[in-house]
Amino acid sequence: MTLRTLGSIINDRRDLCEPRADFRAAILRDNALPELPDSTLVHEHCDGSIDLISEPAEVARKFAFLLLRAVGESTYAKIVARNGEANAIGCASHDYCDANAVMERAFREYDIEFPEVDMFDDDEDARAAFSALWDAAWTAWRAAPISILATLLPVA
Repeated sequence: MTLRTLGSIINDRRDLCEPRADFRAAILRDNALPELPDSTLVHEHCDGSIDLISEPAEVARKFAFLLLRAVGESTYAKIVARNGEANAIGCASHDYCDANAVMERAFREYDIEFPEVDMFDDDEDARAAFSALWDAAWTAWRAAPISILATLLPVA
């Protein structure tokens, strides 16, 4: 499974004789996707099928769970308290663990692979969309680090 932008997939697959708009519509229809901008980050499977990646909130929930497991309850509470201070800069989680590695693991558990960087043919749109997803997941966690954990608990 590869992480790519919808636009790069369309450009790679389209028949040069067919108008791009028609081909784009066919890819969206064949993969049961809604109308999406070309910059949308998608999974491209080995069989050629395409699906949307996880929402940032899903990654944020997984990040919260993995961070809690990595640092323990009391340290997680310290992180939340320090991040809530008016003068907080960055994220206190980095003082207790490699929080980027925790976020990376959260992405990988949702089968979101990092865009490959090829210095001669890299997909700038995929990297930008991936960065936006990373930022959105971090922002979602930072906005509600305690309540997001409640969404992981089983309903009684």
